[in-house]
Amino acid sequence: MRLKQICGLHFEKWFNKVPIGQYQISIHFQLGGDLRRHTRPRRWNNNCKTLLSVDEENEINNPRKLCRVSIEPHFWKQIQNDTFDNNSLGGNGYVVREDDCFSTQTKNWFFLILKPFTISKETSLIFKWSDVETTEWKDSGLWKEEMCWDFVQIQAVQ
Repeated sequence: MRLKQICGLHFEKWFNKVPIGQYQISIHFQLGGDLRRHTRPRRWNNNCKTLLSVDEENEINNPRKLCRVSIEPHFWKQIQNDTFDNNSLGGNGYVVREDDCFSTQTKNWFFLILKPFTISKETSLIFKWSDVETTEWKDSGLWKEEMCWDFVQIQAVQ
C-alpha cells in the first residue's frame, strides 16, 4: 500500500484460525520524503496520534485487547532519523531499521514490532492501525505523505 496524501488513516489486517500459542505481530513500513511540508498550511498537517493494536475476536462485538502501542506524530521523524528511543513506547513494542539489502532500490524501511501475547484457544486476531487526532502536537507539521506499508505479519514466539 502506498499513501499519496491523507491526514487520518485506518486499516485492519485479520488473521483467522490462529492456533494456541505465543505470538508477535509486526508491520513493515517505509518513511520516505521529508515528512514535513513547510509550504502546507498548518491546518492541513498531520496532528494525529497513531494507535496500533491487536485484538482477539473471542466473542461477537467483545474483542479482547492483546497489545496496543501509541505513536505520537513527532515519533515518525525520530524513527526516520535514527534518534527514536524505543522506551517511548512503554514496553509495548519497538522499532528496528531494516538492513538495506538492495541499497539502490530501497531506503528507510522499518519494522514496528508489538510486544508478544498469548492466546489460549484457536481464534481470529485483528491488527488495527488507527489515527486519532490529538491537540498535544497541534503545530507539529508532520504528514504521512510518502509513507509506504509493505506487510503485516504474525510470528510464533518461542
